[in-house]
Amino acid sequence: MKTTGVIRKLDELGRITLPIELRRSLDLDVKDALEITVEDDCIILKKAENADIFTGGTEDLIEYEGKKVSKASILALAKLAGLKIKATYTIYKRLPPQQIVCCAAAFYLPVL
Repeated sequence: MKTTGVIRKLDELGRITLPIELRRSLDLDVKDALEITVEDDCIILKKAENADIFTGGTEDLIEYEGKKVSKASILALAKLAGLKIKATYTIYKRLPPQQIVCCAAAFYLPVL
């Protein structure tokens, strides 16, 4: 970890302002989400990746109402709601049938 030499004071609400040079170099924009972690006596800020709001997964994301949701979560929610779902899966050679369900889904279509 390298130091920037920049020191900032917390305001009354516990906020700090990140210097514009740092925001530019890390490609941080207004309203970007930052993940906050603590390691020993250090606070680590990391630009949050686009992730499923339910599982934190980053694959097969769809944006709905400004939120990211994975196709797998959509399928799980539909199942939970009692909807019958017809799924088309990409099938790979030499996979046992129980693993085919784990493959990337091509489309999820509700059965009406």
